[in-house]
Amino acid sequence: MEGIPKWPTFGVKFKKKISFSAQRKTGILYYLLDVIRATLNYDSSEYVRNKDKIRTIEIEIDRDISATDFKKSKESIDYLYNKGYEATLNFIDQWNFNAYIRTYRTNETR
Repeated sequence: MEGIPKWPTFGVKFKKKISFSAQRKTGILYYLLDVIRATLNYDSSEYVRNKDKIRTIEIEIDRDISATDFKKSKESIDYLYNKGYEATLNFIDQWNFNAYIRTYRTNETR
C-alpha cells in the first residue's frame, strides 16, 4: 500500500543462530547443510526493501526447532514465546513510527 499509513505494521522473521558446526557436528553433510542455510538466510534478507526490513522483528533462535514441527513440546513452545517476547520488547524500545514515516514514506503520494 502506498502513501502514509495510519498505523504501523510489522513483520516477524525467525533467524536460526546455531549451525551444525557450532553444535560440534562434523562431516561433509553437515558442512553442506550449513552452507545451504547460510545461503538461504542471506538471500532471504537481501531482497527485502529497507523500508520493510526496518519494520521486521527478528527473533534469534539458538536451538534446533523446526518450523514444520507441529507437535512441539511445551518447553519448545515456551522457549519460542519467550524469545519472541524479548525480541518484540527490544524492537518496540527502538521503534519510532514518525521517524519511519519521515525516512521512508514522505516522498510517496497519499
